Amino acid sequence: RIQDEPERIRRAFRKLILSISLVSYPVLLLMAFVAPLFIPLVLGEKWSPSVLPLQIMCVAGLLRSMDPFLNSLLTATGYVRSTVTRRAIEFGLLTLAAYLGVKHGIVGVSIAVVIAAVVVLFLMLSIITRVTQVKWKDYFGPQVPAFVATAGMFTAMYFGSKLLAMTIQPDGFLMLGAQMSIGAVSYIAMHFLLRFPSVVELVQELAGDTQGVVARLKKKMGRKSKKVTVAPVPKSETQ
Repeated sequence: RIQDEPERIRRAFRKLILSISLVSYPVLLLMAFVAPLFIPLVLGEKWSPSVLPLQIMCVAGLLRSMDPFLNSLLTATGYVRSTVTRRAIEFGLLTLAAYLGVKHGIVGVSIAVVIAAVVVLFLMLSIITRVTQVKWKDYFGPQVPAFVATAGMFTAMYFGSKLLAMTIQPDGFLMLGAQMSIGAVSYIAMHFLLRFPSVVELVQELAGDTQGVVARLKKKMGRKSKKVTVAPVPKSETQ
């Protein structure tokens, strides 16, 4: 509906990237941080060699989390052919990366996938900035709040783990729970402290949308309740 309104597309794109980054950054980087403790505890020591590949793939996950929406932007603006071409290039790059990386085991494949994801991302952004009014800063700018808050989360988890290791078992479930709790609390706290304008605006908009939905549901339920009638009880039965 808005493909002929480039400024609206640009604003919607920035809001979408902001929303995705606020979720994907803390989730994936929290996973990367706790992986050395989580995998041996939950899956067993035999899975320990998968820690590093998982951490590397979390980086790829950050790049891939935005990918579907880059395609949506091109499709929405009518550049479907560019998407098809990019998919073909991506398939070729991933195939080549896996072939070269497999010589160095699963870690090599993981690194190769990340490199391929970076190349594909910049290829995609170069197409988008050429055929739409969306700029590079419209992709990277909205990710700044998530990046800064996640950096603070990482710092809090690192020093918190060092301090807790003096009092609790450093490789136990209690430490794992503490790390995850510190991560969640510190990430939210960073947003409360820094109050990024774009995040505050997004939260206010979501709150308004939620209130609107709740109001409509209440109104709908109210109409339904009015339609419900109670059959009168015969006098003989009440006696």
